[in-house]
Amino acid sequence: MTQLAALLDIQPSKITSHRPNSNGVVERVHATLHSMFENQRNWCELVPYVTYAYITTSHGTTSFSPFFLMYNIVHAQGGTPIELLYDLSLETNYKNEDAYVSEASERMRMAFEIVMKQLQTNFERAKRRYDERVKCIKFREGEFVWHFIPRTRNGLKRKWMMTNKGPYCITRRLNDVSFIVQRTPKSKQEIVPC
Repeated sequence: MTQLAALLDIQPSKITSHRPNSNGVVERVHATLHSMFENQRNWCELVPYVTYAYITTSHGTTSFSPFFLMYNIVHAQGGTPIELLYDLSLETNYKNEDAYVSEASERMRMAFEIVMKQLQTNFERAKRRYDERVKCIKFREGEFVWHFIPRTRNGLKRKWMMTNKGPYCITRRLNDVSFIVQRTPKSKQEIVPC
């Protein structure tokens, strides 16, 4: 594995067993997949289809599907099923290939519906959580504010640097996010974002 990692220019990370917090990305994917099977009686039959739908659906955080990011192939369905590529025999409980194909396409359609509904629900939940935490602050003319300037200097740690200047007096509001501020009555006016 060390030689393979060196060949692929990968830095392997070791994960402690029975410690899910040491592998957050995989645990996040597992949580998403588990939530898609809620109240599903035939979850064991849908596992391959839900997984397929999940990896070929564009994700909001990356705006790409995991399939595209892994294989760099732009294909709506992610490629041809392996049974068709290698001419493997179909499941024996189907009368013919047409019955298998119609059943598989129906399961795939169901899986895509589940994944799309779940991704939309997760997006709405995340947006609601974000909106609850964000507090709208209104500034008025004449108020004093501190101006945040995220600057860095070589040789100094960020936590020891002053990133706020002020206090500044708001002299005029330009729009919802921009204001004209002035440190003293004789100093130069500056336009700053909220």
